[in-house]
Amino acid sequence: MAKKNQHDPVVLDEGHNTMIGQISFALFLALGASAQVGSGGTNTLPDQTLPEGPRPHQSSSKTLDSGSGKFRDAKPPELPRELVASTVTPIQVPVFSSDGNPSCDSDGNLFFHLSAGNYGTSPVLRISPDGQKSTLFKAADNDETKPAFITYNVTPLGVVRELAEATDGNVVLEFDSNGKVSSRTKLAMPEHVSGQDFAAFENGTILFYGYFNKNADDKLRGQRYVALFAPSGQLLKRIQDKEQLDLAVFNTTFQNGAVTLGKDGYIYLARQSEVVVISLSGKIVRRMPFEKNPHDAAVTKISYSDGLLALVLSSSGEQYINNRYVIMDSSTGEQRGYYAPSRETSNIDVCFSRKEGFTFIHNIDGKLALINAPLR
Repeated sequence: MAKKNQHDPVVLDEGHNTMIGQISFALFLALGASAQVGSGGTNTLPDQTLPEGPRPHQSSSKTLDSGSGKFRDAKPPELPRELVASTVTPIQVPVFSSDGNPSCDSDGNLFFHLSAGNYGTSPVLRISPDGQKSTLFKAADNDETKPAFITYNVTPLGVVRELAEATDGNVVLEFDSNGKVSSRTKLAMPEHVSGQDFAAFENGTILFYGYFNKNADDKLRGQRYVALFAPSGQLLKRIQDKEQLDLAVFNTTFQNGAVTLGKDGYIYLARQSEVVVISLSGKIVRRMPFEKNPHDAAVTKISYSDGLLALVLSSSGEQYINNRYVIMDSSTGEQRGYYAPSRETSNIDVCFSRKEGFTFIHNIDGKLALINAPLR
């Protein structure tokens, strides 16, 4: 039998046909609450609840059965359990606003894409857990390729990378600990591909998740483009995904799909109705189907911690964006919990930890605080 080429596709999807769009929802920390907290240290939450906070709006080809019955409890219960705040920790940081989902690394550093007038040139802000130190990550203003920010990624060890669209194509910028660009990698992909999300293994290998945009040929327009790239930007493997996007509505609804690297060394790609686990070689290790509640929610974020995954499901409410959290076992796909934020926590989750639960950021009387809400 002939040996497979390293560019041979791995089949990701057996034919889901969904219309998925993308919007960037803002994190407005300028909205306040009225509970009193001290000027330092960690306070136990008082008995009264806080007023409601902001709600942000090289292996061979392989196909796996996405309908395997071995995964239990894929369907979330009808009503989520409300997360209860346990501690409030003020941080000495001025109130600010940012776009999209914040994140953190394994040391508890917090990361935000700032709202600074121009989405494409706004920096990523890193804040230390105590709020005493901050760093801006931004491409140099004199970069002639004019890279426009798409999204960013932070590995568990705290390495910051940015996916950007430059004049010469999609590029990944890697930053040093001081916020300066240490490397620039052009991804060797076809023309007219736009990025949605990405993640990098600790050795720099990149998983790209995107689609052929409106400028592509008719036969390609709206098709998913998922691929694995070497740290040099060379294409290692195309991962075939038959999902077809309706670009007419793509910019008017939530983006559906999110990627993260786990400390176990696998990348987890959350899609419309399943989490796909991908190895460093590009092999699809397993699929873990799940059902969304509500059904029209979009998976906008996925986090990993000590064998658990936290999926953020976002949907439109009357006034705000509603978030729900599905907790899954990363090895079996078994659901371990279904949660909702509360008036105490706000709706802006920054970190997820199996031991500590969720960490939210909240504006309380014009001062920012981190609020911990353990799983229960």
